Amino acid sequence: MPQLSAGPLGRIKGLSKMRTLFLLMIGCSISFCQSYQIETREQSKQNYYYDAIFLSQGKPQEETNLNSDAAMRVYRVVITAQLVNMNAEEGYHIYLEELSLGTEGAKLHLIASRSVEPGEIMTKYKIESETWGLQFIKWLSPTSFAFKLAGNKFKLENINRSKVTISKIN
Repeated sequence: MPQLSAGPLGRIKGLSKMRTLFLLMIGCSISFCQSYQIETREQSKQNYYYDAIFLSQGKPQEETNLNSDAAMRVYRVVITAQLVNMNAEEGYHIYLEELSLGTEGAKLHLIASRSVEPGEIMTKYKIESETWGLQFIKWLSPTSFAFKLAGNKFKLENINRSKVTISKIN
């Protein structure tokens, strides 16, 4: 508990320590909550399924475009890895696919495919690691998911847009 001093300004001893601790806590929480916008790259003409190590489809959303034959829209995450040498997997890529579904899940059609480079995420957050390790955790909404990269957890949002939002999470 801070003590009152008899100084001319009636300073409270320990207040500067409390203020410093408070500012330090605020600064730490802000750095963990920092998010970045990352431009995705068009990949619709690429065949990356050969290197796929993971694929997950989010929850379908009802199509609101009345001019479309599709009844639902769904997003899918594909993680690929290229074997660089016999002992390590490097060259991870995250592909974000937008698909349309007809009634009752029929007529699955790829509308767009874009990629996000994990190396760009590591650069933005100043992460240096010899082993990357890329792991999908779970879907958070139809257009966002959580994943782990180099031991750090992230949230990728707005996968239905050309610029996605990436945030570090605890």
